[in-house]
Amino acid sequence: AGAEGYARGPGMLHALPLAQDIEMLRVAAARGAASGPSEETGVLTVKDDDLTVELDAQVMQLTLRASHPQALPSDVAKSKDMLAIFGNVSMQACVLSQTEHRRVYQLVGRAHDVAHWSQDPKLPDSDLWRPYYPNELFPSEKVWIPALFEPLRRAYLTMPQPLELFLPDAPLPEDATVCYMTGKQPQQQGVWREFFLYRERRMVHVYRIESHGRRYYRSLEYASDARFCLAALQPDMEHRSHKWPAWERHGAGHPYAATHNDGKSCVVTRDWNCEENLSLGVETFIPARLLRGVLPEALLRAYRFWQDEADLLRGYPTDESRPDMITVSLRPGAHVVHAGTRGATPNGPAAPRAAAESQDLWCLRPCVA
Repeated sequence: AGAEGYARGPGMLHALPLAQDIEMLRVAAARGAASGPSEETGVLTVKDDDLTVELDAQVMQLTLRASHPQALPSDVAKSKDMLAIFGNVSMQACVLSQTEHRRVYQLVGRAHDVAHWSQDPKLPDSDLWRPYYPNELFPSEKVWIPALFEPLRRAYLTMPQPLELFLPDAPLPEDATVCYMTGKQPQQQGVWREFFLYRERRMVHVYRIESHGRRYYRSLEYASDARFCLAALQPDMEHRSHKWPAWERHGAGHPYAATHNDGKSCVVTRDWNCEENLSLGVETFIPARLLRGVLPEALLRAYRFWQDEADLLRGYPTDESRPDMITVSLRPGAHVVHAGTRGATPNGPAAPRAAAESQDLWCLRPCVA
């Protein structure tokens, strides 16, 4: 936001209220809605159903939305996401609701809610059903997919048992430069890993699927060429008994790696009247691991991202002395999965090809020296 209270840049709000306007809105919200003067006393009263905080002066007991404050359970307070936001501090909370797989807490005096979810036993449904067999690919796929993918599959995806891989039912176009595949273990149902094969750069990216609050996110775990990915993956620097294979000279990570293996999740939201919230709506915290490989690593380290009610990601600087804020819009279909139908054609018109190459270079610029 600029000095005049305006936000600039694509995807941002055209105008944001000034600081004094936000403060007035917060004060008005804190007053609450009175139902009118009592006929007996003439004092403004509020209905019991509208009460948020109740203090019993006789027993000196505080009640928050019909729930008594208690220490936040340690497994919630010590989770990675809670520590990233609040640090290692003790907090009081009230239980707002409880179901079979979720318990929602409201933190006392912090304008934050925490939904603690149990482990998700399911994986996201897959819409790919054509099994991957190198000898049964369409002609447009045989010319480049096996040569690019088979070395990785034989090195990583056959033990302890072969990974089941699936492709889109329709054949890839002749000029396709990217192939999307999914993988799962034989006993699983759904998508366990996602694979992106890049024809021009001769590399493969592997994403792990993580359930966070019963919503699914992809996180980059492996790149056969770490120079061209948005995550700061570090190739193995240990002593080797043989040379690097040519196809993985700059590879990093492992397709089966799990940088986060806690099945439970804490979804943290903050109210619009929270001082740090500039969206004037409820914001949901998005941990950096859920954006690994999707946003540049430099942004994930410099900003803490919250998702507003319009599904925009708002990046607030981790350095509190910085006054800036960024917004990120992630749109379905923005990835060049079906590059053959998006103009990135090796033998097509020069203008669409140049535009695609320019966009590709822009995406890779943050991670290429």
